[in-house]
Amino acid sequence: MVQDGIKSKSDGDLQLESTSNKTSKIMPTIVIRENSQYRITMDPSVINNTKDPDCYIEGKIVVEKKSVSDDWTDEKLKISDLRVGQYTEINFKSDDIHKLYVGLKKLFDSFSSKDGGENCCYMKFDGTPESIQKFIFSDYFWSFHNKDDGKELVKRFSEIICDEKNDKNDYLQVLVAMEHGSEEAVKRTISLLSKPEYLEEIAKLDDKSISEIRGILDLSLLKKAKTTIESHLHCKDEKKWQEYFEEQSWILEQLFLTPYQFFGRELNTGVPDIRGRNSNTIDFGFIGMYSNELAVVEIKPPTAQLVCEAYRNNVFEIGKEVTNGIGQVLQNKDNLMKYYNSKQSNSDPSDRYSLFDPECILLIGDYSIIEDDENKKRSFELFRKNSKNVRIVTYNEILSRITNLISLMSSPQDK
Repeated sequence: MVQDGIKSKSDGDLQLESTSNKTSKIMPTIVIRENSQYRITMDPSVINNTKDPDCYIEGKIVVEKKSVSDDWTDEKLKISDLRVGQYTEINFKSDDIHKLYVGLKKLFDSFSSKDGGENCCYMKFDGTPESIQKFIFSDYFWSFHNKDDGKELVKRFSEIICDEKNDKNDYLQVLVAMEHGSEEAVKRTISLLSKPEYLEEIAKLDDKSISEIRGILDLSLLKKAKTTIESHLHCKDEKKWQEYFEEQSWILEQLFLTPYQFFGRELNTGVPDIRGRNSNTIDFGFIGMYSNELAVVEIKPPTAQLVCEAYRNNVFEIGKEVTNGIGQVLQNKDNLMKYYNSKQSNSDPSDRYSLFDPECILLIGDYSIIEDDENKKRSFELFRKNSKNVRIVTYNEILSRITNLISLMSSPQDK
């Protein structure tokens, strides 16, 4: 089995070369002392030691001597050639012992017993822009990301690159976006990838790799949105939800059956009086990408009640914010139609839109609160199905759409 990966604790590039099903030679060797005529090195190996897993590094000390003009040779004197009564010794200076200690410690930090018998490539990674760049634009980036152990490697990357000293490291944004789904990381990564100096590197990648970059960023954004909405279903601040959806307007675009794109927030629908009062606004406007027709989206918090107390015969009253929200949307639709001509004539050409029968959507409530009560659910669904001019969508339903997109974009290992 061949594994491609990265060990973040390594101070340099390391490679394992399988020498049996349980042992692997580690390269490069540990250089203890070296000059033009004399060299002491250690050739280490990692072994799959099932009896004592903590003891997984072994090796041999090699002492070599040559003339200044010669090359190092493989001619070997065997210890077994010593006669009875003879001995040999190697004197290690204090710095020799330290080099051996540092070299062995790096190996123990980098490997484990399970690495014995494997062929692996361990690239240098120390959190610097150079090491991150080398990784991102290498074949290893694409080969390891979708593997089961890839998630652990990304996590270990993040621990290093999220260090404060690397705060302005552009390359780390790619990995932060992968691991944490950070919205800011995704934005900065997209900005990074559009810079001329990086476009040259990206242009060298094949189509599949470029597609995978985009897929990673899109998937990170979806996962972050899902986590954010799920963790804030208790938030009753309508203004905060409006601000969030303005920044992440692509989420609301998922509400439509046909392609729509964000047009604006708090759009004026009426005509104010002489003092600028009594002018209604819609929370969000979206434009049909083919019809150019304006659609209205009204936002209420997920804490808004979908149904209230029982009325009679297992019929429940519809929540006040639901009925008020529908009335608000319908009034805004009426104003849009009524003042359409005057607004169009006074608008910039780039703000022109069409109005035939504007689609109206009300995003409101947490469906999970009524999900287990058949009577409450029946009352809400009957009301919703008969709301002909305003489509009512709950936060759980938009979460389901995001979840479906995540499932479609995720690799089998991520599901």
